[in-house]
Amino acid sequence: MNAVESGRAVATRVSFGGTADDAPAAPARKQRLAYFINCFPNYIEAMIYREVIALRARGYDVVTFSIRRPADAEIPAEARALAATTRYILPIRPWRLAAAHVRAFLASPRRYLQALVTVVGGTHERFRDRWRSLCHFAEAVVIAPDVQRLGIEHMHAHWAVGAATCAMVLSRLLDVPRSYAPPIRS
Repeated sequence: MNAVESGRAVATRVSFGGTADDAPAAPARKQRLAYFINCFPNYIEAMIYREVIALRARGYDVVTFSIRRPADAEIPAEARALAATTRYILPIRPWRLAAAHVRAFLASPRRYLQALVTVVGGTHERFRDRWRSLCHFAEAVVIAPDVQRLGIEHMHAHWAVGAATCAMVLSRLLDVPRSYAPPIRS
């Protein structure tokens, strides 16, 4: 079982009535994970911030990235510390956006173009969805140097939305494994 699978097991046990003591132990060497979420932390994503807290309690080094910052009223008291350490992608200054894309393209034109084609050529039914995916591609390229500098060893996103697109783009640009947790149907 890899670290992310272990982490998901921790979250499942903690979220659904088990205890953190039931969870598998973290590896001897701390693995650096990145979690990508659309808007974090907030009341709606309580399961995710509790999962991050549980992983950290087990010794994992988890860096959280959020596309947007929630309003202060949307952040639960138990997640305020997470909000303080989360890296927020938006807003992005135009000069930073342009410079990041030039650097990423020059560093590896093939990887950059493959990621771009994958995003734009996806299975979008509406132009608006294709445009949104292109925006998430742009966001991911901007934070790629941060992900690389932080030594992220695995990227994880919850839900198949913008955050998962960012993780996919970063995985292709940086050759870092990724996973995502689809929603569970009741």
